[in-house]
Parts: sequence; C-alpha cells; structure tokens
Amino acid sequence: LASTYDLPEILSLWQEFEFDKSPEAKFVKQIDKLDAIMQSKIYAEQLGKEELFKEFLEYDRDNIRGFEDLLD
Repeated sequence: LASTYDLPEILSLWQEFEFDKSPEAKFVKQIDKLDAIMQSKIYAEQLGKEELFKEFLEYDRDNIRGFEDLLD
C-alpha cells in the first residue's frame, strides 16, 4: 500500500514495527498484543463463554508474556 501511493515513510515505519527496530516499535507491538488479549476477554464475556478466553490464552501463550498479572 505504501509503495502504491509512494509513501516511503509509511513503509519505513511499518518495517520498524515489524522488525522491532526501536523502543517505540517494541512498545506499540506490546500494546497491539494487549489489545488482542482484551478483545478476546470482552468477546468471551459477551458470549458467556469464558472457556473461549482460556483457549485463546493457551493458544497464544508466547504473545502474552508480561501481561499475566492483567489477566485475572
């Protein structure tokens, strides 16, 4: 998309994010993971199916490291 619209700065920022090239990119990636965790919890609660959230946590264990204390 960045190439199509000749936006090299967007491509550069995306690559910085994808490859954890800066502290800011690492922070944004962690926030993105936290958002996924929070959304899965909300969806499970709305559906009344807490087991879905537990399955998500088991499936995505590597990505939720550091957020364990927020999951209670």
